[in-house]
Amino acid sequence: MWRSGKRGRLWVRARRFGRILSALPFVRFVGITGALAMDNCAAGDDIDVMLVTAPDRVWLTRAFSIALVRVGKLFGDTLCPNYLISENALALEHQSLFVAHEFMQMVPLYGGEIYARLLSMNTWARTYLPNATGAYRHEPESRSGWLAHAFKRSGEWLLSGAVGDRLEAWEMRRKLRKFQPKLGRPDGDAILDHDHVKGHFDDYGGPVMRLYADRLAQYET
Repeated sequence: MWRSGKRGRLWVRARRFGRILSALPFVRFVGITGALAMDNCAAGDDIDVMLVTAPDRVWLTRAFSIALVRVGKLFGDTLCPNYLISENALALEHQSLFVAHEFMQMVPLYGGEIYARLLSMNTWARTYLPNATGAYRHEPESRSGWLAHAFKRSGEWLLSGAVGDRLEAWEMRRKLRKFQPKLGRPDGDAILDHDHVKGHFDDYGGPVMRLYADRLAQYET
Protein backbone atom coordinates (compact mmCIF):
# COMPACT_ATOMS: atom_id res chain seq x y z
CA MET A 1 0.00 0.00 0.00
CA TRP A 2 1.27 3.44 -0.83
CA ARG A 3 1.81 6.02 1.84
CA SER A 4 -0.80 8.74 1.78
CA GLY A 5 1.71 11.21 0.31
CA LYS A 6 2.21 9.09 -2.78
CA ARG A 7 -1.54 8.56 -3.13
CA GLY A 8 -1.92 12.30 -2.86
CA ARG A 9 0.53 12.87 -5.70
CA LEU A 10 -1.35 10.34 -7.83
CA TRP A 11 -4.55 12.27 -7.19
CA VAL A 12 -2.81 15.49 -8.23
CA ARG A 13 -1.92 13.88 -11.55
CA ALA A 14 -5.39 12.35 -11.92
CA ARG A 15 -6.98 15.78 -11.47
CA ARG A 16 -4.57 17.24 -14.01
CA PHE A 17 -5.48 14.55 -16.53
CA GLY A 18 -9.14 15.15 -15.70
CA ARG A 19 -8.83 18.83 -16.63
CA ILE A 20 -7.19 17.94 -19.93
CA LEU A 21 -9.76 15.24 -20.72
CA SER A 22 -12.59 17.66 -19.95
CA ALA A 23 -11.19 20.01 -22.61
CA LEU A 24 -11.29 17.37 -25.35
CA PRO A 25 -14.03 17.69 -27.98
CA PHE A 26 -17.25 15.79 -27.19
CA VAL A 27 -16.29 14.88 -23.60
CA ARG A 28 -19.29 15.44 -21.30
CA PHE A 29 -18.18 13.62 -18.14
CA VAL A 30 -14.91 12.44 -16.57
CA GLY A 31 -14.89 10.05 -13.61
CA ILE A 32 -12.09 8.23 -11.77
CA THR A 33 -12.82 4.55 -11.16
CA GLY A 34 -10.98 1.50 -9.80
CA ALA A 35 -8.53 1.43 -6.91
CA LEU A 36 -7.68 5.13 -6.98
CA ALA A 37 -11.34 6.06 -6.52
CA MET A 38 -11.24 4.27 -3.14
CA ASP A 39 -7.75 5.51 -2.15
CA ASN A 40 -6.68 1.87 -2.25
CA CYS A 41 -3.71 2.18 -4.60
CA ALA A 42 -0.69 -0.05 -4.95
CA ALA A 43 2.56 0.99 -6.59
CA GLY A 44 2.17 1.03 -10.36
CA ASP A 45 -1.66 1.12 -10.39
CA ASP A 46 -3.39 2.65 -13.38
CA ILE A 47 -5.47 5.81 -13.31
CA ASP A 48 -8.75 4.27 -14.48
CA VAL A 49 -11.15 6.67 -16.15
CA MET A 50 -14.75 6.53 -17.32
CA LEU A 51 -15.85 9.03 -19.97
CA VAL A 52 -19.27 10.03 -21.22
CA THR A 53 -19.29 11.54 -24.70
CA ALA A 54 -21.67 13.33 -26.99
CA PRO A 55 -23.84 10.95 -29.07
CA ASP A 56 -22.11 9.26 -32.02
CA ARG A 57 -18.62 10.32 -30.96
CA VAL A 58 -17.38 7.62 -28.57
CA TRP A 59 -14.74 6.31 -30.97
CA LEU A 60 -13.31 9.69 -31.94
CA THR A 61 -13.23 10.66 -28.26
CA ARG A 62 -11.39 7.47 -27.44
CA ALA A 63 -8.82 8.28 -30.14
CA PHE A 64 -8.28 11.73 -28.62
CA SER A 65 -7.91 10.26 -25.12
CA ILE A 66 -5.39 7.64 -26.29
CA ALA A 67 -3.15 10.50 -27.42
CA LEU A 68 -3.23 11.72 -23.81
CA VAL A 69 -2.42 8.20 -22.60
CA ARG A 70 0.81 8.32 -24.58
CA VAL A 71 1.71 11.68 -23.08
CA GLY A 72 1.06 10.30 -19.60
CA LYS A 73 3.49 7.45 -20.20
CA LEU A 74 6.25 9.97 -20.79
CA PHE A 75 5.75 11.08 -17.16
CA GLY A 76 5.49 7.55 -15.77
CA ASP A 77 1.68 7.54 -15.43
CA THR A 78 -0.64 4.88 -16.84
CA LEU A 79 -3.89 6.57 -17.77
CA CYS A 80 -6.54 3.98 -18.66
CA PRO A 81 -9.73 5.37 -20.30
CA ASN A 82 -11.17 1.90 -20.84
CA TYR A 83 -14.88 2.69 -20.42
CA LEU A 84 -16.57 5.21 -22.69
CA ILE A 85 -20.30 5.56 -23.23
CA SER A 86 -22.36 8.13 -25.05
CA GLU A 87 -25.14 10.24 -23.55
CA ASN A 88 -27.54 7.76 -25.20
CA ALA A 89 -26.29 4.92 -22.96
CA LEU A 90 -26.35 6.30 -19.42
CA ALA A 91 -28.32 3.29 -18.13
CA LEU A 92 -25.52 0.82 -17.43
CA GLU A 93 -25.91 -2.41 -19.35
CA HIS A 94 -25.12 -4.94 -16.60
CA GLN A 95 -26.59 -5.02 -13.11
CA SER A 96 -24.66 -6.83 -10.41
CA LEU A 97 -23.11 -6.21 -7.00
CA PHE A 98 -19.69 -5.78 -8.61
CA VAL A 99 -20.94 -3.23 -11.15
CA ALA A 100 -22.91 -1.39 -8.45
CA HIS A 101 -19.80 -1.13 -6.26
CA GLU A 102 -17.61 0.12 -9.10
CA PHE A 103 -20.25 2.64 -10.16
CA MET A 104 -21.06 4.04 -6.71
CA GLN A 105 -17.39 4.45 -5.77
CA MET A 106 -16.59 6.39 -8.96
CA VAL A 107 -15.31 9.92 -8.29
CA PRO A 108 -16.65 12.53 -10.74
CA LEU A 109 -14.15 15.16 -11.85
CA TYR A 110 -16.13 16.88 -14.59
CA GLY A 111 -19.74 16.91 -15.75
CA GLY A 112 -21.90 17.21 -12.64
CA GLU A 113 -25.14 17.27 -14.62
CA ILE A 114 -24.23 14.04 -16.40
CA TYR A 115 -23.25 12.44 -13.08
CA ALA A 116 -26.67 13.33 -11.66
CA ARG A 117 -28.31 11.72 -14.70
CA LEU A 118 -26.15 8.61 -14.27
CA LEU A 119 -27.31 8.27 -10.67
CA SER A 120 -30.96 8.81 -11.57
CA MET A 121 -30.83 6.24 -14.40
CA ASN A 122 -29.06 3.59 -12.34
CA THR A 123 -31.07 3.52 -9.11
CA TRP A 124 -30.90 -0.30 -9.31
CA ALA A 125 -27.40 0.03 -7.79
CA ARG A 126 -28.98 0.95 -4.46
CA THR A 127 -30.73 -2.43 -4.44
CA TYR A 128 -27.28 -3.92 -3.90
CA LEU A 129 -25.87 -1.03 -1.86
CA PRO A 130 -28.80 0.64 -0.09
CA ASN A 131 -26.55 2.85 2.07
CA ALA A 132 -24.61 4.25 -0.89
CA THR A 133 -25.56 7.83 -1.68
CA GLY A 134 -22.86 8.76 -4.16
CA ALA A 135 -19.12 8.97 -4.59
CA TYR A 136 -16.90 7.79 -1.74
CA ARG A 137 -14.65 10.79 -2.39
CA HIS A 138 -15.64 14.24 -3.67
CA GLU A 139 -13.31 16.31 -5.81
CA PRO A 140 -13.81 19.88 -7.05
CA GLU A 141 -15.24 20.16 -10.55
CA SER A 142 -12.48 20.34 -13.15
CA ARG A 143 -12.52 23.69 -14.90
CA SER A 144 -10.56 24.51 -18.02
CA GLY A 145 -9.31 27.94 -19.04
CA TRP A 146 -10.67 29.96 -21.92
CA LEU A 147 -8.06 28.61 -24.34
CA ALA A 148 -8.99 24.99 -23.59
CA HIS A 149 -12.67 25.89 -23.85
CA ALA A 150 -12.08 27.51 -27.24
CA PHE A 151 -10.17 24.39 -28.39
CA LYS A 152 -13.07 22.17 -27.31
CA ARG A 153 -15.71 24.25 -29.06
CA SER A 154 -13.62 24.58 -32.23
CA GLY A 155 -13.00 20.84 -32.36
CA GLU A 156 -16.68 20.08 -31.94
CA TRP A 157 -17.60 22.60 -34.62
CA LEU A 158 -15.17 21.02 -37.07
CA LEU A 159 -16.16 17.42 -36.31
CA SER A 160 -19.87 17.61 -35.61
CA GLY A 161 -20.99 17.21 -39.21
CA ALA A 162 -20.42 14.80 -42.07
CA VAL A 163 -16.63 14.85 -41.72
CA GLY A 164 -16.91 13.79 -38.09
CA ASP A 165 -19.45 11.11 -38.97
CA ARG A 166 -17.09 9.58 -41.53
CA LEU A 167 -14.11 9.71 -39.17
CA GLU A 168 -16.19 8.15 -36.37
CA ALA A 169 -17.30 5.28 -38.63
CA TRP A 170 -13.75 4.74 -39.92
CA GLU A 171 -12.26 4.68 -36.42
CA MET A 172 -14.94 2.28 -35.20
CA ARG A 173 -14.35 -0.16 -38.10
CA ARG A 174 -10.58 0.05 -37.67
CA LYS A 175 -10.63 -0.65 -33.94
CA LEU A 176 -13.27 -3.38 -34.16
CA ARG A 177 -10.99 -5.30 -36.53
CA LYS A 178 -8.15 -4.94 -34.05
CA PHE A 179 -10.22 -5.90 -31.00
CA GLN A 180 -12.07 -8.82 -32.60
CA PRO A 181 -9.59 -11.51 -31.43
CA LYS A 182 -10.01 -10.33 -27.81
CA LEU A 183 -13.78 -10.67 -27.76
CA GLY A 184 -15.37 -13.75 -26.26
CA ARG A 185 -12.79 -14.37 -23.53
CA PRO A 186 -14.22 -16.34 -20.57
CA ASP A 187 -14.24 -13.42 -18.13
CA GLY A 188 -14.58 -10.69 -20.70
CA ASP A 189 -17.20 -7.95 -20.34
CA ALA A 190 -16.35 -5.86 -23.38
CA ILE A 191 -19.03 -3.93 -25.27
CA LEU A 192 -18.04 -2.28 -28.54
CA ASP A 193 -20.71 -0.49 -30.55
CA HIS A 194 -21.94 2.98 -31.51
CA ASP A 195 -22.58 3.96 -27.89
CA HIS A 196 -19.96 1.93 -25.97
CA VAL A 197 -16.23 1.46 -25.97
CA LYS A 198 -15.99 -0.78 -22.94
CA GLY A 199 -12.60 -2.46 -23.29
CA HIS A 200 -12.97 -4.89 -20.40
CA PHE A 201 -11.55 -7.89 -22.24
CA ASP A 202 -10.32 -9.49 -18.98
CA ASP A 203 -12.83 -8.14 -16.50
CA TYR A 204 -12.42 -8.54 -12.74
CA GLY A 205 -16.17 -8.86 -12.19
CA GLY A 206 -16.50 -12.58 -12.85
CA PRO A 207 -13.54 -13.72 -10.69
CA VAL A 208 -14.47 -11.34 -7.87
CA MET A 209 -18.08 -12.51 -7.76
CA ARG A 210 -16.98 -16.15 -7.76
CA LEU A 211 -14.71 -15.47 -4.77
CA TYR A 212 -17.58 -13.64 -3.10
CA ALA A 213 -19.90 -16.61 -3.66
CA ASP A 214 -17.28 -18.99 -2.24
CA ARG A 215 -16.89 -16.79 0.86
CA LEU A 216 -20.66 -16.71 1.38
CA ALA A 217 -20.79 -20.48 1.05
CA GLN A 218 -18.18 -20.79 3.80
CA TYR A 219 -20.35 -18.77 6.19
CA GLU A 220 -23.39 -20.88 5.34
CA THR A 221 -21.68 -24.16 6.24
